[in-house]
Amino acid sequence: MFQLFREHRIAVWSAVGASLICAVLYVVVSRANEFSDVRAAVAANLKDPDSARFENIKRAAGKDDVICGYVSAKNSYNGYTGFISFAYIDHKRVIIADWQDDDPGEQRELMDYFKNGQCDLPYLH
Repeated sequence: MFQLFREHRIAVWSAVGASLICAVLYVVVSRANEFSDVRAAVAANLKDPDSARFENIKRAAGKDDVICGYVSAKNSYNGYTGFISFAYIDHKRVIIADWQDDDPGEQRELMDYFKNGQCDLPYLH
């Protein structure tokens, strides 16, 4: 048995290496696609959705239905606004920090997610 392994060790190690590479690629692609619906929903609320850049997207601690993160996009002057906080709630509601269309209650709700530690990110506005 050991002799057989020695004769085929290159093939065995190649198979092990290929399996590890596939596993890593699967995790990377899965993480990238995990929040694609969140990115699309948040971007749809921006002046220039195609320019949206995202950072630190994560689920809020203890709240599977709340996704937090930062977004930056181009404004009317074609310049980036800088990163600000957002929350995506119940797979349908988007709150963006200091967004002119959001009511004060929603802004307080967003700040609560960030400031009480559920998002585990500093609040940017």
